[in-house]
Amino acid sequence: MNLINSYLPIMTKLNPDQLTVKSHKPDNNLAGPHVFLSLLQRFTPQTVKWVNGPADILLLAYGNENKARAKHAYKLVCTRCDGLYHLTPPALALKHSCLNKLANIRYELADGLVFQSRFCQRHYEAFFGQRDVPSQLIVNGTDIERYAGERKPGVVCCTSWRDSKRPWLLAAIARKLMNVMPRVPVTIIGPFPSTVRLTSNCQVIGNLAHEKLDYYYRQATVFLHTAYQDPCPNSVVEAVAHGLFVVGSSTGGLPDICGNGNGQLIYEDEHLTPVSKIPDTDDELWAGEVVKALCRKLPTPERPDLSIVSVARCYVDFWYKLLCSETSG
Repeated sequence: MNLINSYLPIMTKLNPDQLTVKSHKPDNNLAGPHVFLSLLQRFTPQTVKWVNGPADILLLAYGNENKARAKHAYKLVCTRCDGLYHLTPPALALKHSCLNKLANIRYELADGLVFQSRFCQRHYEAFFGQRDVPSQLIVNGTDIERYAGERKPGVVCCTSWRDSKRPWLLAAIARKLMNVMPRVPVTIIGPFPSTVRLTSNCQVIGNLAHEKLDYYYRQATVFLHTAYQDPCPNSVVEAVAHGLFVVGSSTGGLPDICGNGNGQLIYEDEHLTPVSKIPDTDDELWAGEVVKALCRKLPTPERPDLSIVSVARCYVDFWYKLLCSETSG
């Protein structure tokens, strides 16, 4: 009970037309979720009040349960259902289990649910069961605009040291690409592990501020995303919005981001229960799809639905729809 109480807000009284949203403190963190929340905060109207929450809270929306009651009478109107921890190596099993329990609490308390992707919905329902409450699929958005200029063949990818990002697969693909198209550069953005050897066609940029991504996206035609079951990767949203063709896994949220002509998804089995090891995949197949993508001449479809303006409007509309239904009820 104490754990649940710690997630119930203590705030000043809301105006009737106001909503309070609790999230990470927007800061200079370069991770995708932080960047997205900073953008979302900028593009929501002033009637939405933002407050800082615990570090693991990505997005919660609260409303006044009863204006005549005490100032602490607030309900969890909506929670965004982000990815759950499905990889459970022994060293992290306990930590991941605790974080999933916190997600379960928010999932059970909320009167409405926003899923980042259909994969997130399947994942939550497999872990915690289905809930008979209003829900909506809202894929993340970005402020990066489509680049209409001339591009040279090149591959760009965003990765990290996490096993789920499969940096070793990226290295294997780059090695095979080196044999077929040695002059095509592979630009790697993010903290790539030094223990994984790379060929000379690779350039590691390291961590990069959101506003500097545009330069590197312009230097490429293909975005390679080697992660397994990534719930809704912001880097892929940004790449698709910019006009890059994505090569990635059929698992996770990629079908919702680039399944309509914006990419080639390589089929892999989906695991909705915890696994201790990422399934093997065929790096030869991946490399072949990257080569095909580099030779593509067709432009990728435009995706105005990935605009942060459009996404922010979807969030606010859903929040107020939930608030109005509770007020009228």
